Amino acid sequence: MRKYMFCIFVVLVLFLLHHQVEAQNGDDGEIIVIIPLKGQIGLLLGETENAANSFDAQLVEQCLKKAVQSNATRLILVIDSHGGYLGERDRVYEVIENYRTEDLEIIVYVKEALGAMTMIALGCDQLYVHPTASIGAAAVDRPHTHRWTRAELDAFDSAEAAHIRSALTHAGRPPELADALAIRNTTLWWSQADGYSNTGDGSDAIRLTDDNMVLTLTADQMLQMEIADGSADSADELAKRLFGTVSEVKDISRFVIDRGKRRRTIYRDVEKDYLTCFDLLEEMRDHLEEIDGHFDGIKNLERRIRDTSSSSFRQSLENDLEDRKSDRDACIKDFQSCSKKLKSFTNTFSRISKNKSAPISIDELALCRLRKLEDAVITLRREPRQDNVVREYLRIIERLIESWEDCETQIIIRSSKVRQ
Repeated sequence: MRKYMFCIFVVLVLFLLHHQVEAQNGDDGEIIVIIPLKGQIGLLLGETENAANSFDAQLVEQCLKKAVQSNATRLILVIDSHGGYLGERDRVYEVIENYRTEDLEIIVYVKEALGAMTMIALGCDQLYVHPTASIGAAAVDRPHTHRWTRAELDAFDSAEAAHIRSALTHAGRPPELADALAIRNTTLWWSQADGYSNTGDGSDAIRLTDDNMVLTLTADQMLQMEIADGSADSADELAKRLFGTVSEVKDISRFVIDRGKRRRTIYRDVEKDYLTCFDLLEEMRDHLEEIDGHFDGIKNLERRIRDTSSSSFRQSLENDLEDRKSDRDACIKDFQSCSKKLKSFTNTFSRISKNKSAPISIDELALCRLRKLEDAVITLRREPRQDNVVREYLRIIERLIESWEDCETQIIIRSSKVRQ
């Protein structure tokens, strides 16, 4: 009996020791994942050269998912970006917000966060900066393909300032910074005693903005005004300083680089097809113009055959008529071939745009154009064997070619294609 009790005692002791070790490992054994966000945010088809040095919401979500699968408890997003497209910026911000939970702490470490990245950097809960970091210059850079009215310009600036103000407020940072970051000619002062103002009252007031410029904050300014929580020379140093002994610091730069190379390859293929769509439209227009000419020629020959009295001349005209019809049919066949290719391309683009796990995402400008192509492909299903159908198709394709450029203005006005 005594021997039996002793065995139970030993088992209990070993059990308690095992769980104590596990508890200690749980306290000390945290996994920190470092995710680099480098280069341009967002990409348009036609910018393939930037594909490997860019990121979008899809790539960010893949990185965050990989971090969660690694049982990470904390993430450090390393931002080194000159900006990019506002629509993609909003999607990246939403993805980060969706992953921010009690079980996953997200920290931002900034080397450079300009333009569109300003909102993401300042909208995080914890912000640390490199000693030479800069954040700001978030005024919207409007492309010159559209003649902007004063009202449109003011609306752009006001909307972007509102976005940044909301992010600052959400993160507990001073919302007074928003207008100065996004709107030119905004005067902003700061003093240790009185905080932010537009008048510069106080003997220690520092003017933060220059004439006709938007605010760009340096690392020293952010630390002095307590916008940033601290500074570090690297993300690794930051991880060690914040969390001390950790079981592992994982830098998934290689994962991001590999994904970037893969995206560039896929973008090149998709971009080639995308640009081919426009060439196909012009080719289809040329075929329709030829078909239209053949219809006129056929009608003219049929009229001459009816009017001639010479049998030998009629035979010659009938031979010409057969040649004309043969040429027309060849053009119709070529037109149908282009139409099938166009349909195949639009189907491919549609699948990519609807597949959230696809390796790339198609930008809003391309999607706007491709939706118009899809509508056209549906309309152009019939063979153009009547002259009224040919002229109807010509009008459709002419409008489509014109709208190819109009789409850019539409997307710009919706702020999805505006670049900073």
